[in-house]
Amino acid sequence: MLSHPLCTLSHTHWTYWPTHWTHYLTLTGHAFPPTVHSGPLTCLALIRTVAAWLSLTDRVQVMNSDIVCQPELVSSADVVVLNNVFQFFLELDKQADMWRFLRSTVKPGAILVTIPALHQVLVLDQAGIDLSQWVEEIPLHNVHAVTIDKEDLEEVKHYRVK
Repeated sequence: MLSHPLCTLSHTHWTYWPTHWTHYLTLTGHAFPPTVHSGPLTCLALIRTVAAWLSLTDRVQVMNSDIVCQPELVSSADVVVLNNVFQFFLELDKQADMWRFLRSTVKPGAILVTIPALHQVLVLDQAGIDLSQWVEEIPLHNVHAVTIDKEDLEEVKHYRVK
Protein backbone atom coordinates (compact mmCIF):
# COMPACT_ATOMS: atom_id res chain seq x y z
CA MET A 1 0.00 0.00 0.00
CA LEU A 2 1.32 3.43 -0.88
CA SER A 3 2.32 5.50 2.13
CA HIS A 4 1.58 8.62 0.09
CA PRO A 5 -1.38 10.38 1.75
CA LEU A 6 -2.24 12.35 -1.36
CA CYS A 7 -3.77 9.31 -3.01
CA THR A 8 -4.74 7.01 -0.15
CA LEU A 9 -6.53 9.40 2.16
CA SER A 10 -9.90 10.90 1.36
CA HIS A 11 -8.58 14.42 1.82
CA THR A 12 -10.76 17.11 0.26
CA HIS A 13 -7.94 18.42 -1.93
CA TRP A 14 -7.41 15.01 -3.50
CA THR A 15 -11.02 13.96 -3.98
CA TYR A 16 -12.37 15.15 -7.31
CA TRP A 17 -15.99 15.69 -8.22
CA PRO A 18 -16.56 14.81 -11.87
CA THR A 19 -18.45 18.05 -12.45
CA HIS A 20 -15.16 19.96 -12.06
CA TRP A 21 -13.57 17.75 -14.70
CA THR A 22 -16.65 18.04 -16.89
CA HIS A 23 -16.23 21.83 -16.83
CA TYR A 24 -12.50 21.63 -17.61
CA LEU A 25 -12.87 19.04 -20.34
CA THR A 26 -15.77 20.94 -21.91
CA LEU A 27 -13.54 24.01 -22.11
CA THR A 28 -10.88 21.95 -23.85
CA GLY A 29 -13.34 20.39 -26.29
CA HIS A 30 -13.75 17.01 -24.59
CA ALA A 31 -16.76 15.44 -22.91
CA PHE A 32 -16.20 13.50 -19.70
CA PRO A 33 -17.64 9.97 -19.69
CA PRO A 34 -21.12 10.04 -18.12
CA THR A 35 -20.59 6.80 -16.20
CA VAL A 36 -18.40 8.55 -13.59
CA HIS A 37 -20.79 11.37 -12.69
CA SER A 38 -22.22 9.56 -9.67
CA GLY A 39 -19.88 10.77 -6.91
CA PRO A 40 -16.40 11.83 -5.85
CA LEU A 41 -13.27 10.29 -7.34
CA THR A 42 -10.02 9.69 -5.50
CA CYS A 43 -6.78 10.68 -7.20
CA LEU A 44 -6.07 7.12 -8.36
CA ALA A 45 -9.64 6.45 -9.43
CA LEU A 46 -9.64 9.62 -11.52
CA ILE A 47 -6.38 8.70 -13.25
CA ARG A 48 -7.57 5.17 -13.95
CA THR A 49 -10.93 6.41 -15.25
CA VAL A 50 -9.38 8.96 -17.60
CA ALA A 51 -6.75 6.47 -18.83
CA ALA A 52 -9.47 3.92 -19.63
CA TRP A 53 -11.72 6.54 -21.22
CA LEU A 54 -8.90 7.69 -23.49
CA SER A 55 -7.96 4.06 -24.31
CA LEU A 56 -4.51 4.47 -22.78
CA THR A 57 -4.52 1.46 -20.47
CA ASP A 58 -2.11 -0.37 -22.77
CA ARG A 59 0.37 2.54 -22.40
CA VAL A 60 -0.33 3.99 -18.95
CA GLN A 61 0.33 2.10 -15.75
CA VAL A 62 -1.22 3.48 -12.55
CA MET A 63 0.60 2.10 -9.50
CA ASN A 64 -0.36 2.25 -5.84
CA SER A 65 2.99 1.46 -4.25
CA ASP A 66 5.89 2.98 -2.37
CA ILE A 67 8.26 4.31 -5.01
CA VAL A 68 11.34 2.71 -3.44
CA CYS A 69 9.66 -0.70 -3.83
CA GLN A 70 9.46 -0.14 -7.61
CA PRO A 71 13.03 0.62 -8.81
CA GLU A 72 12.51 -1.41 -12.01
CA LEU A 73 9.43 0.61 -12.87
CA VAL A 74 11.15 3.94 -12.13
CA SER A 75 14.27 3.00 -14.09
CA SER A 76 12.21 1.96 -17.13
CA ALA A 77 9.96 5.04 -17.18
CA ASP A 78 10.26 7.48 -20.07
CA VAL A 79 8.33 10.17 -18.16
CA VAL A 80 8.20 10.67 -14.39
CA VAL A 81 5.62 13.14 -13.03
CA LEU A 82 6.49 14.65 -9.64
CA ASN A 83 3.66 16.87 -8.38
CA ASN A 84 4.54 18.48 -5.03
CA VAL A 85 6.21 15.29 -3.96
CA PHE A 86 7.68 14.51 -0.58
CA GLN A 87 7.69 18.00 0.96
CA PHE A 88 4.27 17.69 2.58
CA PHE A 89 4.52 14.26 4.12
CA LEU A 90 8.19 13.34 4.71
CA GLU A 91 10.79 14.63 7.15
CA LEU A 92 13.75 16.41 5.53
CA ASP A 93 16.13 13.46 5.88
CA LYS A 94 13.58 11.13 4.24
CA GLN A 95 13.01 13.68 1.47
CA ALA A 96 16.75 13.72 0.80
CA ASP A 97 16.74 9.89 0.67
CA MET A 98 13.90 9.91 -1.87
CA TRP A 99 15.66 12.45 -4.09
CA ARG A 100 18.88 10.39 -3.96
CA PHE A 101 16.82 7.33 -4.94
CA LEU A 102 15.34 9.20 -7.92
CA ARG A 103 18.74 10.60 -8.90
CA SER A 104 20.25 7.13 -8.99
CA THR A 105 17.25 5.36 -10.53
CA VAL A 106 15.68 7.55 -13.24
CA LYS A 107 17.38 6.68 -16.53
CA PRO A 108 19.24 9.16 -18.74
CA GLY A 109 16.97 10.59 -21.42
CA ALA A 110 13.85 10.30 -19.26
CA ILE A 111 11.66 13.37 -18.86
CA LEU A 112 10.84 14.72 -15.40
CA VAL A 113 7.67 16.80 -15.13
CA THR A 114 7.78 18.65 -11.82
CA ILE A 115 5.76 21.03 -9.70
CA PRO A 116 7.49 23.03 -8.29
CA ALA A 117 10.63 23.64 -10.32
CA LEU A 118 13.56 21.55 -9.09
CA HIS A 119 15.58 24.63 -8.17
CA GLN A 120 12.84 25.42 -5.61
CA VAL A 121 13.28 22.06 -3.87
CA LEU A 122 15.70 23.13 -1.15
CA VAL A 123 16.34 19.61 0.15
CA LEU A 124 18.20 18.74 -3.08
CA ASP A 125 21.27 20.52 -1.69
CA GLN A 126 20.99 18.47 1.50
CA ALA A 127 20.76 15.34 -0.66
CA GLY A 128 24.00 16.32 -2.43
CA ILE A 129 22.34 16.60 -5.83
CA ASP A 130 23.82 19.05 -8.33
CA LEU A 131 20.99 19.86 -10.73
CA SER A 132 23.36 21.02 -13.46
CA GLN A 133 24.96 17.56 -13.47
CA TRP A 134 21.63 15.68 -13.36
CA VAL A 135 19.06 17.46 -15.56
CA GLU A 136 18.55 20.13 -18.18
CA GLU A 137 15.34 22.15 -18.35
CA ILE A 138 13.21 21.74 -21.46
CA PRO A 139 11.20 24.85 -22.34
CA LEU A 140 7.51 24.31 -23.06
CA HIS A 141 6.15 25.15 -26.49
CA ASN A 142 2.62 26.50 -26.97
CA VAL A 143 1.82 26.35 -23.27
CA HIS A 144 -1.70 27.66 -23.80
CA ALA A 145 -2.63 24.50 -25.70
CA VAL A 146 -2.47 22.58 -22.42
CA THR A 147 -4.48 24.79 -20.07
CA ILE A 148 -6.30 28.06 -19.88
CA ASP A 149 -4.61 28.91 -16.56
CA LYS A 150 -1.26 30.41 -17.55
CA GLU A 151 -0.17 31.03 -13.94
CA ASP A 152 -0.64 27.39 -12.93
CA LEU A 153 1.12 26.14 -16.03
CA GLU A 154 4.16 28.33 -15.39
CA GLU A 155 4.80 26.26 -12.26
CA VAL A 156 5.09 23.06 -14.31
CA LYS A 157 8.67 22.39 -15.40
CA HIS A 158 10.07 19.76 -17.75
CA TYR A 159 13.59 18.36 -17.48
CA ARG A 160 15.58 15.80 -19.44
CA VAL A 161 17.80 13.58 -17.31
CA LYS A 162 21.43 13.68 -18.45
